[in-house]
Amino acid sequence: MTKQQIISDTIEILNKLPDNKAEEIRNMLMKYFNDKNDEIFERGFLKLVQDSVSYSFLKDEPDLYSEKDLTVRYQ
Repeated sequence: MTKQQIISDTIEILNKLPDNKAEEIRNMLMKYFNDKNDEIFERGFLKLVQDSVSYSFLKDEPDLYSEKDLTVRYQ
């Protein structure tokens, strides 16, 4: 099935739903889309920071703290 066919079928189904259910599905899709965009942005930003020479001095820094320093451990 092509993407266009999937879209057409989905629109057909949405047109049969009551307004509140169609809006619920729209909101779910918007949340999914926004979450994916945030994830893509975060990965891109992380890569940018990792590749940046601005933070390269941190690679030579010793670890000041370890798990032994934790007073509370979260599950």
